[in-house]
Amino acid sequence: GSEKHFSIPYDAVARLKRPGMTYYNVMAGVSRKTDLIYTPKVYQATIQHGINNTVTGYSGILGSDNYLSVLFGAAIGMPVGAFSADVTGARTTYGNNKKEGFSLRGTFSKKIIESNTSISMAAYRFSSSGYYSYNDAISIYNYFRRDSDNTYTLSRPKERLSITANQRLSEKFGNLYMSGY
Repeated sequence: GSEKHFSIPYDAVARLKRPGMTYYNVMAGVSRKTDLIYTPKVYQATIQHGINNTVTGYSGILGSDNYLSVLFGAAIGMPVGAFSADVTGARTTYGNNKKEGFSLRGTFSKKIIESNTSISMAAYRFSSSGYYSYNDAISIYNYFRRDSDNTYTLSRPKERLSITANQRLSEKFGNLYMSGY
């Protein structure tokens, strides 16, 4: 046989899969967030499929008693790093209120081989006023169940940027992680 060595110019991005490989996950349970007066059921399903050596498509669904979101996206591995982009549509209901909206997300991951440093960035844009994340949705539903007040509004950011860096120090000293948003 033969041996081939190569370096991947990005840190492992969970969404990138080998060509023809399909990964899926199905989960159901309850949310045990400490400040809730109820215990909402939660379910989630995801699928990822490696289209070729460069592109992976992915999708998912997340639902609860008063919430449903669907995500579609793609990840691309390139010599300068790995990129992914996706869109999430969500519907939240509480009382007589129904909110619908969408969010955009873009990520970039890069591994600097010479220094063994990994950097990941994610940018989120909550593009419409009716978009609620899962945590926001169960929080507003919790407030409504407690007070039955339709005038409650939840303060939410319009966008968010998160950056994570990992530096391998040595076999003896391990890794140094930094994260912020």
